[in-house]
Amino acid sequence: MEIIQRKHQMNYYTSRLLERYFPGMKLGVFDIETTGLNPAETEVVLAGFLEVHPDGSALATQYFADKAGEEQQLLSAIFNEFEKYDVLLTYNGKHFDLPYISKRAELLSFENHRISCHNLDLYLVLHGHSTLKQTVKSLKQKNVEDYMGLHIDRKDEISGADSVLLYQSYLEETALDKKEEMKQKILLHNHDDILQLYRILPVIQQTDFHRAMSHLGFPVTGTGRWPNLNIGRIRMDNKGLEVTGFYGGPQISYTSYDSGMAPYTCNFAADGTFRFLFYTQHHKNSYYIQLPALLGEAGMNAVTCYPAHVNGYLILTEGKQTNWLEINMFVQAFLQQFMKQTACPLQEEERHEQLSFI
Repeated sequence: MEIIQRKHQMNYYTSRLLERYFPGMKLGVFDIETTGLNPAETEVVLAGFLEVHPDGSALATQYFADKAGEEQQLLSAIFNEFEKYDVLLTYNGKHFDLPYISKRAELLSFENHRISCHNLDLYLVLHGHSTLKQTVKSLKQKNVEDYMGLHIDRKDEISGADSVLLYQSYLEETALDKKEEMKQKILLHNHDDILQLYRILPVIQQTDFHRAMSHLGFPVTGTGRWPNLNIGRIRMDNKGLEVTGFYGGPQISYTSYDSGMAPYTCNFAADGTFRFLFYTQHHKNSYYIQLPALLGEAGMNAVTCYPAHVNGYLILTEGKQTNWLEINMFVQAFLQQFMKQTACPLQEEERHEQLSFI
């Protein structure tokens, strides 16, 4: 396996949206190249990571299987890189890159193939929470680059499908000069994908980002012995406000039932998932929750600054309007407080029994 690193100077991007949902978190850009779409029958052959620092300095790292039979080594490198980041910026990573990596690791009998960092999938943000698809021909990454006026920054001239065919030819080629030329084309395609993906990140300003974060989730920084809690989805129905997601690291077994002291239910399962349910109240066309019982006086400051807070109540919906921002900030504040006030029942490595708190 070959490791290729390139340094760049880029425009570092930050915004109130990113600071609100990913405060102090380390973000890495991620993209893969494979020999096909089905992970049960094909392999990952190249992975690219990009890390951009506040001073604009950036490092692109690529792991390339330059010979057949190097996939296991490449996957190990990928999972090691994952440990460096809290958030992975991808483009359709939820439905392709990350499940592909997990499936290949499972088939190759990796001991742990859970991906614990949060995935900010820009494609899904644009597809479900913007009007951009009405403007561009399709939401392919290159079309978004054109829309953002960034097409001149892309140097590669091949597609992902071209890369698949080119890699097969690369393995079969015996002439060293032709082989090197093919390799550079494959590397450049992946390299430009990760650089351009970071450059189009400001497009989130043209989305309903608060709604997107409710539907796609966001991470909450772990405190104490708690790992980061990666919210997968926040939804509301007649049962209440439900928050589901996943965590990384050792297994946790924890269940709490609704009581006067803790007016919610929650469960952390050994499969790495968690669920919270907050019971809502209903009046006319509005659903709301009572904040003091859930956040206490110390946690109230996180949400009292928003219009949907009224006299200790948080209005979740008003008719057809859903207050996504307020809901997200409540969930963020609650989970932060929950972790500070609750001892984390991590499974101790030296013991084989699972701790369970009810």
